[in-house]
Amino acid sequence: MLLDAMDNKQLSIVTLLDMSKAFDSVDHNMLLQRILNLGVSSAVHKWFESYLTSDRWQYVRIGTTSSAPVALSYGIPQGSVLSPFLFNIYTDSVGKKVDINN
Repeated sequence: MLLDAMDNKQLSIVTLLDMSKAFDSVDHNMLLQRILNLGVSSAVHKWFESYLTSDRWQYVRIGTTSSAPVALSYGIPQGSVLSPFLFNIYTDSVGKKVDINN
């Protein structure tokens, strides 16, 4: 398609997205709002909230010294079968904005 446009001397634009660390950048609050906007039940929403926020902490350890644990408010679990599904929900609005603006 791109090559055909170029052969016909039509304007051709390529947009490339860097998706590295994509799962790490998902904002829990925004994702939960988008899940709620899909019209899921309260029970399903609470399950996703628990899945994303329960027992997910990080800390830094150097030698025998550790920082205080901090709750994670970004990122979805990698390696889970739900992660691609959740990422698609999170990024769905990007495609809609492109369609609206042509």
